Amino acid sequence: MLPEHRRCGIATQLAYAAENEARVRGWDRISLSVSQEGNAPARLLYEQLGHVDACTHPVRVSGTISLPGRPFQVDDTLVYLTKLL
Repeated sequence: MLPEHRRCGIATQLAYAAENEARVRGWDRISLSVSQEGNAPARLLYEQLGHVDACTHPVRVSGTISLPGRPFQVDDTLVYLTKLL
């Protein structure tokens, strides 16, 4: 997210929208991955929204991933969080 749009509640609204869509689809939980050390504000937000450690080993991700519009280089370790709905 662009710095000028951070801390405006957008991520919280997106998380709630994803949870609502999961409920509509009949799912009882939702999960996500977040950088183990590189994005503490995001991890804190997810934990404040009720996500907890999924009790899986962290996953190392390195290489090129595709995002809409362009390739994106990643080199990170991800942890998985989950939330009962």
